[in-house]
Amino acid sequence: MASTVGLICCSDTLVLRSMQMNGDHPIRMSSTNKDGTVATIRQDGAVATTRQDGVCGTAFHTYKCTLSPQLRKMADSELGENRLIRKLAFEGMRQLMKKRPDINFSQDERFLLRFLRAKKFEVDRAFKSLVKYYELHKKHPDFFKDYKKSSVRHVLDDGMPLVLASRDKEGRPIVVLRTINWDPSRYSVLDIVKALFMVLEDLVEDEEAQVTGINLLVDLEGMGTQHVMQMGPNIAKKVTSIFQNCVPVRLHSIHFVNEPMVFDAAFAILKAFMADKMRKRVIAHGTDFSSLHKHFPASILPSNWRGTLGPYSNTEWKRDFLAQDRDFAPAADEGVLANTKKSKGHSKKDSIGSSKKLLKLEEIKDRV
Repeated sequence: MASTVGLICCSDTLVLRSMQMNGDHPIRMSSTNKDGTVATIRQDGAVATTRQDGVCGTAFHTYKCTLSPQLRKMADSELGENRLIRKLAFEGMRQLMKKRPDINFSQDERFLLRFLRAKKFEVDRAFKSLVKYYELHKKHPDFFKDYKKSSVRHVLDDGMPLVLASRDKEGRPIVVLRTINWDPSRYSVLDIVKALFMVLEDLVEDEEAQVTGINLLVDLEGMGTQHVMQMGPNIAKKVTSIFQNCVPVRLHSIHFVNEPMVFDAAFAILKAFMADKMRKRVIAHGTDFSSLHKHFPASILPSNWRGTLGPYSNTEWKRDFLAQDRDFAPAADEGVLANTKKSKGHSKKDSIGSSKKLLKLEEIKDRV
């Protein structure tokens, strides 16, 4: 039997976390809350809180899990997620929020969970991403102005983007961009990026996509010098910064097909601002569609990429996507407050730490 241990420390609370394992199966987990109660997840999966006088009560969560048993298993194995970990992570996020009085944060656990899952429940990283989400919305009002589906109808009418009807073998959605109809004299690359980001945000409304992650397939047929000129260093930095911080999504892979001669120059600019993990997830196939089929079988692809389906078209998907317009910007009562001094944030002594650091801590006595 092995034990893994975690410790969450904030200025006014101490949360202890322990797990005893029998192979891959948790035997029991416990945490001590700042009010002195002990939260316990039993072998049958039930979560309860116990006061020092022994009185029990059901733990309350705003978030309600809708994942299938298979996806719960995936969330556990890939993200380290279970009911108690979620509870501890929400507590940790709220403690860190107190260090940033200059920001009004959403208290919706469903929203916060997107950031936690995107960062595999490393609370410090998830919170940093959440802060960046609000800060970048304030920093780039031009990009986020009129940030709703109807504002990118002209991009959708040109066939960008599309979410394929079928998913990959792991159940991940496949988002496609096909730029052949893009006339750069009519609208900027930022309009395309805005449309893509909205599609991704719409997808992660579904918690299944939060767990599985998402694939991106970009067809660059027809791209020329005029298109590449749109992607200068300033635009590339802006796009990557917003994507890596404002769209809480697990991007599993980025596939390029039909790359033109000018692709290398454009991608070199973009790559300079990409995180290492994201760069490693990029695969360029050129016109070798057999290489693409190793990742996505021909049975789920349009004929444009030697698939067995009909030609590429986003008409039906676009109709469904636009059926209900929505604004993806933060609510009016959320965000960086005006005329407030920026907080320095939480210090290292308040840091919750990564899962790797947690495993180095001394084993905590069983409190069950």
